[in-house]
Amino acid sequence: MKLSDALGSNFAFGGNNAVISWDSSLRSRGPQIGAELRVFGPDAPFNPLERVFLDLDARIGWLRTTGLQTFAVQQAIGPAFAAAGDFAKTSVAYELGAMLGVRVSPNVEVRAGYRYLRLGGAVMAPDLVGATDAIAGTIDPTARSVAIHGATVGVRILVP
Repeated sequence: MKLSDALGSNFAFGGNNAVISWDSSLRSRGPQIGAELRVFGPDAPFNPLERVFLDLDARIGWLRTTGLQTFAVQQAIGPAFAAAGDFAKTSVAYELGAMLGVRVSPNVEVRAGYRYLRLGGAVMAPDLVGATDAIAGTIDPTARSVAIHGATVGVRILVP
């Protein structure tokens, strides 16, 4: 899993214009395990609506998350300066999903659903503002959890 975030601003003061930016890049790798359940529909013991189905799934992963964070100031008058930091930690991610769909043929399903993903050990750009030491040129971020909500739409092809 790869996640990036950026925060920037443009300040004009005393005849000088400064562009300030923070960037955070994360990469998480590791094993995950999960389960899927067809609540009702084709191929399920309970099939009240023939071709309509409801699927639920859940996954949990044990991840090694690494990140690189940067800070930069570019000025119209005066020198540019920057800071950087990195981190590595073990984190847990979990994902939950629900899909409602219709089997349009024996091998094709049209589906729509909802996904929820929570990643622990993430550092986003706003977290870097208070963690940046521009004098020392370092960033010492504190990780937090990030939640992602999403809608999905798709076609699933079943191979016999």
